[in-house]
Amino acid sequence: MIPNSDSVHIKSSIADKAGKSYADVARDLAWEFSESGQRLKLEVISRSMLPVLRPGDKIVVQNTGAESLEIGDLATVLRQGEFITHRLVGLGSKDCYTKGDNARYLDPPVKLESILGKVIAIEREDKIIDLQSAGWKFANRILGRYHAFSGSMFRLLRQVRISLRPNR
Repeated sequence: MIPNSDSVHIKSSIADKAGKSYADVARDLAWEFSESGQRLKLEVISRSMLPVLRPGDKIVVQNTGAESLEIGDLATVLRQGEFITHRLVGLGSKDCYTKGDNARYLDPPVKLESILGKVIAIEREDKIIDLQSAGWKFANRILGRYHAFSGSMFRLLRQVRISLRPNR
């Protein structure tokens, strides 16, 4: 649903009164919606997860506890004030590690409490892709392990290359 000009004006005035930007209010509302156990639909705007997620796709995010997350899940996290959806490639007791499928390097670690939820479906044109199906779960586990390995290898190769540079 596209908001009409009245709803945009109302949202803007709420942001003004709260002393927050429209983006801050939108993030707060998305977070509250997710914490209530509801599903949240977001639009993909970047190419960082190509070919799995494409700009214009809609993703359905379900709030889940950290204990139900698995390597390979597509996780939506709050990073530096923005929601980012990347593949989960590592899980620690307090942090998790993500990587865009279309990126060379792993993202910096993010706190588990910064996870909004995991993507359970992708809406593309007139199709719905169920990421909870057995085939997608299997594929995502394989892709998660592959991206964890490739991100670590790129980081290692970058360090080796830096160490081999002649001193200036």
